Amino acid sequence: MHKMKFLLAEIAVHDGNYEDAAALYDEAIRIAGEHRFIREQALASERCGMFYSSKMSNAPTAAAYFTQAAEAYIKWGTKRKAAELLQMLTT
Repeated sequence: MHKMKFLLAEIAVHDGNYEDAAALYDEAIRIAGEHRFIREQALASERCGMFYSSKMSNAPTAAAYFTQAAEAYIKWGTKRKAAELLQMLTT
């Protein structure tokens, strides 16, 4: 289910349905977290951060999602990817 919500979020962004995209990303992140799909939770959080950064021009919200993604990447064991995201936040 989380993968479907993530895909639908990406489609919504592509189609310019930003309100739907935001809700779908949140659902994908929540469902992936509930079922301990850390990798997908990290990816969905990162993409949601990119969405808020580029399409919504909302840096604080984007930073929150990037931080959430970094935490999930650390749990997954990909510390390098987490460090890249956190470095991006400081530049």
